[in-house]
Amino acid sequence: MKNSIILFRFYKDFDVAKERIKILKYFNPELPVYGLFGGNSEDFETAAGILEDSMEGIWNFKPDKNPRWKWFHTDLMQKAWFRDAGHKIDFDFLFSYEYDLLTADSLFKIYPEINDETLALAAVELLDKVEDRWTWTSKEPFKSKFAQFSEYMNENYGVGRQKYVCLGPGPLLSRKFIEKFAQTQDIDLVHEEVTYPAYAEAFGFKLMDNGLHPGFYKGSEAEKRLFNCNGIEPSLDEIYGQLELPSGERCFHPVKAQVPLEEIIYHLAPKTSVK
Repeated sequence: MKNSIILFRFYKDFDVAKERIKILKYFNPELPVYGLFGGNSEDFETAAGILEDSMEGIWNFKPDKNPRWKWFHTDLMQKAWFRDAGHKIDFDFLFSYEYDLLTADSLFKIYPEINDETLALAAVELLDKVEDRWTWTSKEPFKSKFAQFSEYMNENYGVGRQKYVCLGPGPLLSRKFIEKFAQTQDIDLVHEEVTYPAYAEAFGFKLMDNGLHPGFYKGSEAEKRLFNCNGIEPSLDEIYGQLELPSGERCFHPVKAQVPLEEIIYHLAPKTSVK
């Protein structure tokens, strides 16, 4: 997966974001980092002043949408970024990295190797196994919007019922997929955890689990404390404790607290192993 880049998505906590980029560059010195700002537009100048020296460039999603919409539709923001700026950048693979994701190793070690016809997504799962429990497909208004999206995909791409869904953290996407996705109509009905698997199926791309998340309703309580999509933030003691273990975890989410690079280096075991 040579010729890869990081698209770093953030919308607040600019000092935390700046330190997170510092950590990313320490473990991934070969990867250029580009910023995608999804906060209030009036805050963009402040964000750029703090972070512009840390990245190759920062792009602001300009449409008048609130931050909640932007968080929910990160796939549409990434599509807009590629149409306006990303298509000018030379890359073959893109690590989509939210600021509250914390990784303490090279992304090339953490992620699986993929080809340009594959997406590596978190917790890839059969829709049939989670539909009756998953928020996006079982609770209103998301359930009705998912039905509308499914009807759209059936009418336009012949995907009568998508086979897979996923969770959000850390998609690894090929440029080949992004180029096809950027040509599609913007449909703001569902989350990227639905759209990426759906469009991958429509385009004939393969899916692979990126290995970051324990999975839908899976994993021990200890695992879920360290990496989850439920807003349960691991403590600094829990993070540092894992780093001190040679076979401890190296990926954590959500981490909105400030975690200094110097502390990670201090606590990191001499020989590391990632899941």
